[in-house]
Amino acid sequence: RASGHSFTATINHASNAHLHDTDTQATPTPSKPPKPPLEHAAGEKRRILYVEDSVDNQRIIQAFLRKSGFSVDLAEDGQVGVEKALAAERQGTPYDLILMDMQMPRMDGYTATAQLRQQGCGLPILALTAHTAQGERQRCLQAGCDDYATKPIGRQTLAALVNHHLAQPPRSARRDSA
Repeated sequence: RASGHSFTATINHASNAHLHDTDTQATPTPSKPPKPPLEHAAGEKRRILYVEDSVDNQRIIQAFLRKSGFSVDLAEDGQVGVEKALAAERQGTPYDLILMDMQMPRMDGYTATAQLRQQGCGLPILALTAHTAQGERQRCLQAGCDDYATKPIGRQTLAALVNHHLAQPPRSARRDSA
């Protein structure tokens, strides 16, 4: 006999139990799941280059992005990131977006972003950094990044940020129309 009680249960999927969807961003988390990624005309997944020296961050962000439907390549520092981005462009298979950690050994994200911009790279470059010091956002934008987000970042917030920038016209087209 029903007595009008209701119960709520939360079930963690075992393979994803290590991925926490915590958000410390000031940006509100969307109430709906993120829209599926925009695909190329031929239906291939959008390609993202994630430049990050921390293996743990690589695994977490790569899992978030793949779960949101993106294809993800990794670069362990700014130098490798610049090389991969420029090589993909030369080969006619450019990335659609670059996520850039800003504090890395060998070549940091500020230098890597500036070099990519000097080489004519018009892809969206999003700074993804643990540094939240005052002025950090401006420093990232001055280096050539299109946007700034702090780690840790939740999967929905990350997917919404990436999708937002993929929907924008390329950087060169924005300058031409200004």
